[in-house]
Amino acid sequence: MTTVNAHADVEGLSFAAMRQMVLFEAAEHALPILRNLSDCVEIESEFGRFSIADRDKGVRISLAAATLTDLHVVREGIVEHLAHYLPDVADGLTWSDSLEATQYPPNFQFSEVVNSEPLNADFHRLSLKLSKPDLFDDRALHFRFLIPDAAAPNPTWPTMGRNGAVQWPQGHDALHRPVYTVRHFDQTRGIATVDIYNHSGGRAFEWAQGLKRGDEIALIGPGGGGVLNVETLVICGDEAAYPAIARILEHVPNVCGEVLLLNRSDAQTYDFNVPEGMRLTWLRPTKSSSLAAIAVEALARHPGAYLWFAADNLQTEAFRKMPPVKNHPKQKRMIAAYWTDHNHTM
Repeated sequence: MTTVNAHADVEGLSFAAMRQMVLFEAAEHALPILRNLSDCVEIESEFGRFSIADRDKGVRISLAAATLTDLHVVREGIVEHLAHYLPDVADGLTWSDSLEATQYPPNFQFSEVVNSEPLNADFHRLSLKLSKPDLFDDRALHFRFLIPDAAAPNPTWPTMGRNGAVQWPQGHDALHRPVYTVRHFDQTRGIATVDIYNHSGGRAFEWAQGLKRGDEIALIGPGGGGVLNVETLVICGDEAAYPAIARILEHVPNVCGEVLLLNRSDAQTYDFNVPEGMRLTWLRPTKSSSLAAIAVEALARHPGAYLWFAADNLQTEAFRKMPPVKNHPKQKRMIAAYWTDHNHTM
């Protein structure tokens, strides 16, 4: 397999401090540690590898991936984490592959709307002809729509910074960047199907309703978690998570466990192909219980299961703090806030 590489040398940076930071992030995200030596640490991610090596006057950050796009994803993650701890160092990174500051990010693309229609009372479905279909596979299910202000006649799109970070338009040119799931992807035709839930305060639903066949839109990705390869699964979410849950369930036909679906409208009209070994439970919002509490009860019935939970920010925050969740192995859980709920129920 062909590998693409890049590196950046940073003077004055402590290898010991960088090593500690890298090992902490690897533990937080359950990433495999390939090497952990006195002068080098190397980590593997879904999109490639990165390492930090001790140098006479600082450290060398090295990246390796199968494609230029994968290399960009790895590099962007490194720069974002470094910016959190050492923003001045992140801003000053210079890479061996001489990034051009005017080019679009490798995972940016335009797509053509081939269909836009209501799926049911709660969802609007878009079918998109991708200009870079080869970027999408089962490693990552999610991407970001890039939605300009309706009053902007000539949108400004993101470009690459020389340090490897994406430079986003600011001010009146700022883009709304909601994360969505590819519900179905036809690799042969290059068409992605995306279902958008009409939740309170969601700008993307109204935007999607206004799209028509032939419109050109922009997106960036993919990223985030992919399909699973597990034997036992407890998977829980509200309506915003339905497309991701449905996509995941299609790839684990022999799994056993439970599916817990919060449904505020009581419509229960979204289609799920539930494996024979999974028990599906539809939940209505109540004041006496919560999706998070019911998910913990399900985990107790399947203590070794992979735990997948996605809902609004408030429920997700509460769920993370529950002792059974905190004590569940990090490599066996995925917990994400899919949206911000300003009128919280259940």
